[in-house]
Order: sequence, then C-alpha cells, then structure tokens
Amino acid sequence: MDTDHVLEPVRFLADAHMLSGSRPELLPQGSVVIRDLAEAMLLENEQDPPPGYRIWRDSLEQRLAEFWSSPAGREGRAIIDAAAEAQWNAMGDFERDLRKKKIRKTITPAEEFWLTVAYDSLETLKGVALARYVKGGDPLLEKVFAVYRAGFYPCGITQGMDLAAFDPTVLGAG
Repeated sequence: MDTDHVLEPVRFLADAHMLSGSRPELLPQGSVVIRDLAEAMLLENEQDPPPGYRIWRDSLEQRLAEFWSSPAGREGRAIIDAAAEAQWNAMGDFERDLRKKKIRKTITPAEEFWLTVAYDSLETLKGVALARYVKGGDPLLEKVFAVYRAGFYPCGITQGMDLAAFDPTVLGAG
C-alpha cells in the first residue's frame, strides 16, 4: 500500500489550490460548473433535487458504504482519521478566527464559504482516501477529488453521474 497515495486527498485540504478555482482544466470531463452559491448549496443539500440531478450525499454514501463495514475499511479509517486529525490541527484556530470575523462583520464571502465547507470537505476527502485504501480507489470518488484538485467545490451529481462543481472565484479573494 502506498500511504502517500492513500492520504493525498486528506493532505490536500491544506493545498494552496483548495477552493481557489485556479485549475478548471483539471475538472473531470462533463462537469457542470455552478457559479451561483445558492444553487450549489441547493444541489448539495436538497433531498428533492432539481430535474436531472441525484441526491448528492446519498450518491456519496452509497459509494462509501461497502468500505465502512469491511475489515480493511476499519483498518484504513484508523490510519486516515489520525492523518485527518493531524491535518485539521495543523490548520490552527482558523475556525475561531473566522467566527470572530463573522461576528465583527469583516468576513469575506470566500472566507465564510470556507468556514461553512471546511469540515465537510475533509470528511469527503477522507472518503476518497478510504476508497483508495480498501480497493485502490473508486471512479466516482476520484472524480470528486479531481474537482477539489481543480480548486472547485463538488456539490452535486447529475443523473448521468457527472459532477456539479461550484466555482469559488465568484466569491472573490479570501
């Protein structure tokens, strides 16, 4: 097992390209780019998605279900969770600092978005790492990671299994 390959998604949380929108050429073919934050959040959270879309979280959880309960999944989660906790802790008190900015009304839209999605992003990236640990990867989850590597935020999935990717550049610099 190549630990660096397995943990790459978790470590990407601190990458300079995370939510930068800076590498659209890395988006998976067929990706739907969303430039409206409200639409992106609707696609991500809606239990009754718009026509042409599937329920986002259900699609991810269905892919991950087989990994969670397997002996290899339990073993992998121990390694991945430890790496994720170290990654999160290395980011310091960013949540507290951004919450202070929010109270003071000095938070930028990009910072507020990061505050909202950081933890969920880490959880999703942990799922990509787990799929890599258990069976070398999963095509859908690797596409999800490709969206993150492109600097976008994966927020939905079409009926045809193409990803919706929110373009965070519309929020301005963080």
